[in-house]
Amino acid sequence: MTRAADIPEVIMQTHKREPVLDVYHLVLGAFLFVCPWLFAFKFGIMRADAWAVSLLILSFSATSWLALATWPEWIVLASGVWLLISPWVLGHPHTAAMKVDVAIGLIVTYLAALALWLAHYMPGGGIPDITPQARSSAEPAPGQGRYGPAPARATERGAPSPS
Repeated sequence: MTRAADIPEVIMQTHKREPVLDVYHLVLGAFLFVCPWLFAFKFGIMRADAWAVSLLILSFSATSWLALATWPEWIVLASGVWLLISPWVLGHPHTAAMKVDVAIGLIVTYLAALALWLAHYMPGGGIPDITPQARSSAEPAPGQGRYGPAPARATERGAPSPS
């Protein structure tokens, strides 16, 4: 049974540190969805690609945000990389669609990589551990230094005292 005193600890353990990155992905996905109308994409394949990738980014960013998981970030990262290379793969470089896809792809890729780095390489998965147990375990035991036994003082080693 969860006590009232344990609730902040439970919330802290299930809270993502970077939910704003998922919100940025949602905004970029929505912007990418309306880009074919805003910039009058000429090629049908580039319009379909923008809509499909934007739906991927929107759905998996929402999943990452709501499920507090990092696996959807990998799909968002792959979508950003696809946006970067799709104008050349689909054979439509030097168009307005290329500039939009490369710009949004760079931003999405950077934000997804940042979210994954924060989740995997920050202590606690990007979540600072400030629970009372963590604070008490960080304090050294009496007679112990931070990295092992405390060094002996000069007066303890038999050196003459300054008096």
